[in-house]
Amino acid sequence: REKEYLPALRDTGATILLLSAGGNDLVADGKLAAHLNRPASPATGAHDLLKPSFDAMLRRALAQYGTIFSEVASAFPAVRIICHGYDYTVPANGKWLGKPMREAGITHAGTQRAVARIMVDRFNAQLSDLAQAHPHVHYVDVRGTVPADGWYDELHPEDAGYRAVADKIAVKIEQIARE
Repeated sequence: REKEYLPALRDTGATILLLSAGGNDLVADGKLAAHLNRPASPATGAHDLLKPSFDAMLRRALAQYGTIFSEVASAFPAVRIICHGYDYTVPANGKWLGKPMREAGITHAGTQRAVARIMVDRFNAQLSDLAQAHPHVHYVDVRGTVPADGWYDELHPEDAGYRAVADKIAVKIEQIARE
């Protein structure tokens, strides 16, 4: 929101901007429980556990991304942006996923993982669509990159997971350099 990327691009002369974000957006800055429905029964499907407000929150967050994409294109037409969505994180006992889900009555570990997967898929789908609308933006799909046991906490991978994500981004950088 403070547009630090504009002076950074000017001062460094960078030709690629990596926009690596989304974790806090995905979990509503710690307020995820407000976007979850309580299960009506044990048979309630994971898709029914996300309120429409979750998608509205994603749209607001992605509108900010769109602003960044447009501002960079306007100020630095030669700069390419690489962005990525989020990988399939694993809810645990953390404040971002596990605790808010339990607060909303979602206690079954498999259901928690299913809800988290839907959240990640929705975020990635919207980010990919947004990137396609901006010719200077390249989306990298990192879903399935970090192994389920490769998470430091509910939002941050262990070093090996970060390395695997970085390797995918490096491939995209090489592709852009060849263009």
